[in-house]
Amino acid sequence: MSVTKDDALKLIYATLDDISAERGESSAIPLAPETRLIGSGRDLDSLEIVNLIVGLEMRLAERLGRSVVLVNEDAFGGGEVFSTADSLADHIVRLVQS
Repeated sequence: MSVTKDDALKLIYATLDDISAERGESSAIPLAPETRLIGSGRDLDSLEIVNLIVGLEMRLAERLGRSVVLVNEDAFGGGEVFSTADSLADHIVRLVQS
């Protein structure tokens, strides 16, 4: 089974919704491709990044019937993979295709 970029973004948004629910409505995380995940102007703190990764890996495992590890040497090498929802979606598509 494959995952398109649109599918990956939907999974990311669903996981971000879960994180927003924990925060409360007053500080909801924006659901957009340009949402900053790490780096300058980020929308998530370090614990929320961990929750995002774990939540996404769980959702991907449910969807694909196999585990997918999002964090590898390439993921944090230059920092671009987790910089935005869009770049993370691209990373997910690449991992699932390999």
